[in-house]
Amino acid sequence: MPAATRAIRVPGSIPEIYSPIPYIIPSQIFAALLAEAKGIDPDRPRSLRIVTKTV
Repeated sequence: MPAATRAIRVPGSIPEIYSPIPYIIPSQIFAALLAEAKGIDPDRPRSLRIVTKTV
């Protein structure tokens, strides 16, 4: 298995206050690809239960 098949570049010279913003989307892409590689459906977490109560 190769070490990496994709690369995501993020800017390196931005003000510190804005530094989390360019990492959000690459992090979400990484999480989705990791879930896919593990065979996990990210849209159906195993520990999440939807509870609706009609009153």
